[in-house]
Amino acid sequence: MLIEEVIAILGRRPNTDELKFIKSVMASKQIQYPYPALNSFITGNEQGSAKNGRLIIGLEGKNNIIRTKARMQCAAQGGAAQLKISFPNANFLVGDRINSEHRKPVPGDKLIYLKAAADAEATLLNVWNEVPLGAVTVVNPGGLGASILSLCAEQELGVTYGTIKATVLLETILAAFEIEEILYELREHMAGINAGRWDYMFSAIKKFRHEPGFLWPDRAQVTMTAPMMRAYTELLVQTCHKRGAHAIGGMAAFIPNRRDAEVTRVALAKVKEDKEREAQDGFDGSWVAHPDLVPVCTDVFSKSFEEGKVNQIHRLREDVQVTPEMMLDFKIPGGKITEPGLRNNISVGIQYISAWLKGTGAVAIFNLMEDAATAEIARSQVWQWIQHSEGKLDDGRQITLEMVQTMIPEELAKIREAYGKAYDEEKMNQATDLFTSLVSGDNFEEFLTIRAYDQLD
Repeated sequence: MLIEEVIAILGRRPNTDELKFIKSVMASKQIQYPYPALNSFITGNEQGSAKNGRLIIGLEGKNNIIRTKARMQCAAQGGAAQLKISFPNANFLVGDRINSEHRKPVPGDKLIYLKAAADAEATLLNVWNEVPLGAVTVVNPGGLGASILSLCAEQELGVTYGTIKATVLLETILAAFEIEEILYELREHMAGINAGRWDYMFSAIKKFRHEPGFLWPDRAQVTMTAPMMRAYTELLVQTCHKRGAHAIGGMAAFIPNRRDAEVTRVALAKVKEDKEREAQDGFDGSWVAHPDLVPVCTDVFSKSFEEGKVNQIHRLREDVQVTPEMMLDFKIPGGKITEPGLRNNISVGIQYISAWLKGTGAVAIFNLMEDAATAEIARSQVWQWIQHSEGKLDDGRQITLEMVQTMIPEELAKIREAYGKAYDEEKMNQATDLFTSLVSGDNFEEFLTIRAYDQLD
């Protein structure tokens, strides 16, 4: 009956390797990783037909044993890990593949999976013996996806395993608690991890916005030397270097202006100071927001590297002792919410959304390179300041929706004057309406771009 279900769902008959795998799992109630037909059963249709989607074999459960007992026992045995999972009383099911973040079906992708019962057992295989792990519950091995897919791509291209490398952007606060796991999942394909800034800050606001004790001051006051940002970046360097991966510094937002020497001088000085801090902390390099900043970063890091070395991976930063509490220390010493900070959020938010609606993703605003994350911070802070009982300006005035609505036309007038003939009335009005809606609603929108997509031409 299952094969008929698969045909009905996929709109095609499973190919030879898929059928072989399905039958073997049905008969043995067992999945072994790696499986010889990985390429076939992960990518599905051999002709690559997007219309019919992909057929993916997986597991469902709660605890990833690869990250816990299995990994430790594998290391103790000194062998290369394979995983064999048996499900004596498992149910074999077919359904939509669910996106792990948004919990919604992935269009076109169908998942055949074993729903693990309480008596599921796993065995870790290595080159010497089998190590029984006892009763476990097994998760859909989505974490293995990067390695599996890169393996398939490398096979297709005929290149050596591990040729394809990836850099991970660490841009959410919860990911900072899983740096070890991220490095492990990519392993041979890991080039390094980049320390996110604006996205990371937006993630913190979004995650902890309802916490009474969480209330940040002006965005400009939340710098990379703030306690929680410093803790997370030092942990990133330490963990990456412990595992032999590069720690890549964040992108300083200051950008030069070839038509304004003073703006350029300030930008270069600010970026140099930022890169010197990163190099001192042990970072191996950095992103830049503008090509004119490449020489600045190259010079700073080259002077910091020991003779004959092109990175600082050998600096293990064993002096670093970061605790979860330090990474959740949201206090900003001396931080204040100011009227210029509130007005800046309004102006930057509206200007960026207007540019985004016209198709530009990175925008120079007030001599800073802004992207969607900075607009997210801007509207998120305004929303939270309105909602929070302690959302007050440094002169004692309570921040209200009425105050913000009064400031919006005043900021629009300044934008119009600055843009001159380049002012786009239609897009700026759209951006203003969207920004106002985002900061005035009772419910917090997860991403402004979700709403903005509906307004794209």
